[in-house]
Amino acid sequence: MAGQKEARLFRRRSPQTGHSNGTQNCSVNTSSLTFVMPGNPDFPSDHIDFQTHDDDLTQEEKLAKTLTFIGASAVSLLCYESEDDVASVLRNDDRFRLVRAQDIVSGIWPVVNVAATMQPGGENRAVALLAWSNRLQTLFLGFRGTQSMADVLSNLNVLQAATPNLGSRFHAGFLARASQYTSLIEQLVKEYRLVVCGHSLGGAMATIATYTVLANDGNFRSIGNVWNANEQRRLSAVTFGSPSAMVVEDSGTTAALRKEWALHFHHVINPDDYVPFALNHSSQLAKAFLPSAVGIVLGVFPQLEPFKKPLTLLLEYWQKNRAQFAHFGCIYLLENNNPGINCRQITMERHIPSTPELSNVGRFHLMEHYDDCVRRTLRQRHRFHEIDPKTSISVDQFRWRCLPLPDAVHECNGAIHDNKVIISITVKSRLVQFFLKRVTFKAKGSEVQVSNIHFALKPDNHDQIIVKLQYDIDPNEEPAVALALVYSIQRELRIHDVFGGSTMLSVSEIRSTSLRYASLPTTFESLRLAMIIAFADQIAKVQTLKLNDTESDEANRENAGILTERAASIANLVDSTVSAAVPHLVVSQLQHALGLLKELWPKYSWHEEKTSPLKTRDMTVSGEEAVPGSYPVEHLKDRIPPDCPEELRSLLSEMMETLQKNGLRASCLSIRNWERQGQLKLANVIPDLTSFAEALRKFSRNLYDRPVDPKERIEHAIKQASEVLTAIRFCHLVILTQLDAPHDWYYEAKEDPVRFGVLAAGGGPLLAAGSASRYLAAAVPAMEGAAGLGLVALTSVLGFAASAVAFFLGAGVYYNLLPRKQLLHLNFESKLQMSLEVLGIQCSPLNSIGEAPLADHLKDDMQNAESPQTLKDWRQKLRKGIKKHPAVKSNWLVEPTVYWSKWLFDVARVGQLRDLMASQIRVGVEGPTEAGKSQLLTTLTGAPEEVFRPGSGANCRTMEIQLYNPLELSAVFMDCPGADDKDERIREMASLFREMFGIIIFVVPSDIKSRSKATDEALQEIANLLRDHKDLRPVRILLSKADQLSFNRKKDEVFPNALLQSKKTVIEELKRLGELGDDFVIHSRRACGDTFLLATETLEDIVQPYSTYAQMSLDGRAALSDCPAGEERMIEGLCQFQSLYRMAEEGKMWDVESLRQWLRTLSPNSVPNSRGRVYHTK
Repeated sequence: MAGQKEARLFRRRSPQTGHSNGTQNCSVNTSSLTFVMPGNPDFPSDHIDFQTHDDDLTQEEKLAKTLTFIGASAVSLLCYESEDDVASVLRNDDRFRLVRAQDIVSGIWPVVNVAATMQPGGENRAVALLAWSNRLQTLFLGFRGTQSMADVLSNLNVLQAATPNLGSRFHAGFLARASQYTSLIEQLVKEYRLVVCGHSLGGAMATIATYTVLANDGNFRSIGNVWNANEQRRLSAVTFGSPSAMVVEDSGTTAALRKEWALHFHHVINPDDYVPFALNHSSQLAKAFLPSAVGIVLGVFPQLEPFKKPLTLLLEYWQKNRAQFAHFGCIYLLENNNPGINCRQITMERHIPSTPELSNVGRFHLMEHYDDCVRRTLRQRHRFHEIDPKTSISVDQFRWRCLPLPDAVHECNGAIHDNKVIISITVKSRLVQFFLKRVTFKAKGSEVQVSNIHFALKPDNHDQIIVKLQYDIDPNEEPAVALALVYSIQRELRIHDVFGGSTMLSVSEIRSTSLRYASLPTTFESLRLAMIIAFADQIAKVQTLKLNDTESDEANRENAGILTERAASIANLVDSTVSAAVPHLVVSQLQHALGLLKELWPKYSWHEEKTSPLKTRDMTVSGEEAVPGSYPVEHLKDRIPPDCPEELRSLLSEMMETLQKNGLRASCLSIRNWERQGQLKLANVIPDLTSFAEALRKFSRNLYDRPVDPKERIEHAIKQASEVLTAIRFCHLVILTQLDAPHDWYYEAKEDPVRFGVLAAGGGPLLAAGSASRYLAAAVPAMEGAAGLGLVALTSVLGFAASAVAFFLGAGVYYNLLPRKQLLHLNFESKLQMSLEVLGIQCSPLNSIGEAPLADHLKDDMQNAESPQTLKDWRQKLRKGIKKHPAVKSNWLVEPTVYWSKWLFDVARVGQLRDLMASQIRVGVEGPTEAGKSQLLTTLTGAPEEVFRPGSGANCRTMEIQLYNPLELSAVFMDCPGADDKDERIREMASLFREMFGIIIFVVPSDIKSRSKATDEALQEIANLLRDHKDLRPVRILLSKADQLSFNRKKDEVFPNALLQSKKTVIEELKRLGELGDDFVIHSRRACGDTFLLATETLEDIVQPYSTYAQMSLDGRAALSDCPAGEERMIEGLCQFQSLYRMAEEGKMWDVESLRQWLRTLSPNSVPNSRGRVYHTK
């Protein structure tokens, strides 16, 4: 019988039901509760379920339904509490005495939606609550109503948006918020009875999220309400004071809402609460002011007078075609009936109450009022049956089942990248992204939090989540301290969940990224450096051929025009990408790409020229274009900015003129034009397109035949190198136009933006007077009655006026700002990541070359990359994958274009380029002539004597790089002259080549007191590099020929003092030349144990006295450690030899073994293995 009393909560509303003027605080003001026939236009009945389903319930099920409503009300009220205090409030607050006593709400926890908090403004987003009921064995997921500005903005986004699979429309702001939780609901409903609940905005979110989950479920017919005892899966939505969230669709269309799902939705409404009626009521008020709206708009914006007629038509269109918002499901009214509050389901349309006054919002909309009324419906307290622990899930068991850590952790490993540690954790639970609260580790007895956390679905298994943690290490930390932090992360990493638990993780390994990968520049920079590497390879080859006496001059000359294997591979990838470029993008993105090019190339290589704008913007019209009344036709070459280098300008001008002659126009540069024209390639339009490979071949032949005369030789060298660099810039520019194309080249919108512009205009009144009306009323409490309605009407008209103006000034702008379109505005890295996820490509977060997995995935189709069928096939793969991507559920307009398919292959080629670059680390040695570079390199690498030949004077002034690339070593060693040249152009080219080095070694004489002009130039170049040092490449400055400093075998202190004085003199000179302060430091990669970190180094660390002779054989061909025992040494005096040995052992100077050890720690196997420093020798 107790169950019958409790079930009174859900009695049907009888037509004869009356209302008393009770005086209780929770009673309804009956003076405003009147009924209209046949219904209320502000409260459409199209989607209301008037059928009562209680007659089919058992007494136990009716009781469960009653308690479910009370539990949902309590959780919805708790959503307004601080997430840190909510558990305490549940335990101690008298308002929750009933739910505590009856175990209706047994435990409650915040849900951390990391995906939402990572978005702009995400920190203001409401935190959902998860609650477990021991008595009902039911899970509650609750959403809060409006409290923050982000909530207000969601309320104001009153466009009508749809999901891709349904076609049914919803309130766009509510849909965007609800979509963030559909994945969570889908996972929870698989395991538990789930009630999704909320108040106001939270109620609308609960409605949409539940409906979307039902729609996505392929077996929805097996889902019942949570109180249905015979159903295995159960899902219900219970809301309080919710605004209408669904859109009335034409019956019979595929977009119409599924009425058979309505029984899952239960909306509790106070008849005196204005919010459930607000959206449609404010729209009706706005329509009443439509006749005067045009006058208001033109009064504010008189410049729109010519558009009076279309504006009037627009208003009429909005009035006739705007669909209404509606509630979906069962409606329950709170009433004051003796002996107290009742909650009755509406079973007839005529029972829908009239729209209450706006002034009632402050009293009747609050969740406290709803909760008090709902609790009062449970008038009869009785003893509930005891909960059987054998058949019930307790709070602790529920927490474990939700997130079974550490059992759910599949693998956990990490890597060090310069100044950051990245940990990758694979978790066999998609719920981890909602239940992980924070990650910490202990260091020096204190808890340190890892704040950079990202989640991604594992591409090959969407039931698993990859959690990526990143901890940034302060570059100013001492290496030992930084390494201790790394070890602490490996030993002490701990996950804290929202349930109050924490789990220690076992990190299997933290590996170090190879320096050859870590030293790779960004993707866009890599394009330039890859071509410079090919250029340097070719220079070194020709230089070797010129010194080759074994072949005939003619054979060597012919061989010079053949590219090295590496140069040919790079040139082929570059030229393939350039020839396949889209001409429309080359033109439309030219200025953007030139801006990038200017940022990516060293400033000294971009000589700006002052050019009059009038000279570069010729808009004259002649010939066929000179049609009276026509607009002038833009010449494509006018798009080239004034500061473009002259040689590059010439190439670009020629290309633009050819494109224009072939019919390309500035007004026809969209992707649709490109598709209509048969997906043109740049090589189709310009057959003699600039080729990087041909530029290298031409340079190589010219280099081999370069004149002997020094002056003429230098001029030839500068001119020929400039031609290659221009070709490199050209290719770089064209590729950038393709990689960084506008978003609409990757995605196609299914809807017409103008249509959404109309909807944006139609939503104007609601923007100001819809859900926001209650905030206006709250802000101006004195405005009641007619004044309040007047305010709503006024804001409606002003809102519509603003929207109408926005439509005429750019209707599509608002369309592009919708949350669903945020996906389209991605940078290159984000587009790449999105592509990998869409295609299901497994990509480890520890991977150093982001494009490499894509290149590997596409390798079988690379030969046919430009085939229309290949592009069509990959577009279909993108289309198929993007539908399943979680980020697209609320961005349903995304439709891949064929250009996206083409872009994949462009990026894959870039990945192959970067992989070629990373195959070996490049060690560059620079310095003035006769500083000892050749001997250093020969001894260091064990290279044949003829590889590094010493030079002098003009013979070394033409950038003729010497290179040693032994197969058994992981490094390429390069002697790059030119840093000390008196000609600025040669120094600039030397600086350009320096950028391809992963490790930089400068060699200057120890004794600089009697230094030459070349040494002065070299020191100035070094000082400039140190001052402008912004990358992380390791640098050493070796003061060569330290063995020639003062030595006295009778006075041991003479030589050490000479070393110190030499080092001090050079450091002081570098400070003076570079204007470096006493506290000057640089950040660079530094070996630390079996890894390397970003370290801070001073000039004391970087500058080292050095002697090649200290450990060199007498014949000058090898290091002593590479020679058989007993080899004669270069240093004749034993006392001096042993002194040099001791100084090197103590770190007071460097020899070849010191240099080898430093290089080994940076890049293993970069130098020959040896038996170490030799002490006993002849």
